[in-house]
Amino acid sequence: MKRFNLMAALLCLVLGAAAQNATRVMLFPEFQKAMIFTCRGLTPAEINYDAGNTALLYMHDGQEMRLTNVQDIDSIVVGKRVLVPIKGNFAEKFQAGAHTLLVEWKISIIDEGFRNAYGQVTHQARTNTGKTYQVTSDTGKSTDTGDGDPYVVRRQDFSNFYVLRDGKPLRYKDKKSFLKIFPEQTEAIEAYVQQHDVKFDKYEQVLELLRTLP
Repeated sequence: MKRFNLMAALLCLVLGAAAQNATRVMLFPEFQKAMIFTCRGLTPAEINYDAGNTALLYMHDGQEMRLTNVQDIDSIVVGKRVLVPIKGNFAEKFQAGAHTLLVEWKISIIDEGFRNAYGQVTHQARTNTGKTYQVTSDTGKSTDTGDGDPYVVRRQDFSNFYVLRDGKPLRYKDKKSFLKIFPEQTEAIEAYVQQHDVKFDKYEQVLELLRTLP
């Protein structure tokens, strides 16, 4: 396929300190080599996705940039992982047998306070601006020791989940909305959920469920 000039085809903004008002929660621990596909062709880039600010970032001439013209993108391939545009944002694409699951990562980090010498958490205000975390499957509390402070934070997940059916992304939030996507599989889904205690906000569990459906 033909390569094209990313800067000429896409409107981008430099992400300065003033633009970053929320804590950064990065999909990858560092910027990754990727291929960006559009209807015009493809281009190599180094990208990352900030789930705290819902921003697709890439490096250009040593500067961190934000990709804004999402509608021009077909997909972004990072190794074996794929990001696709969805409703003005990006979602990570997972294949589960005959089905496709999309996860639109949106994650906040909530301050809990400082842990004192007695193991208790004191609720002292401190801004997380400028802090960087990584997307993980851990939804519990963790201690931030990046700057030497015994500070306790909690991840709050606002991610959206979709199943592709006939090329259309259909969002689900719980078992009820998931069953509406597969009305012909209600009995099989109910049986699987009861046996495996599926939590529909855990995409890994939903992937396993999807692999059992024709």
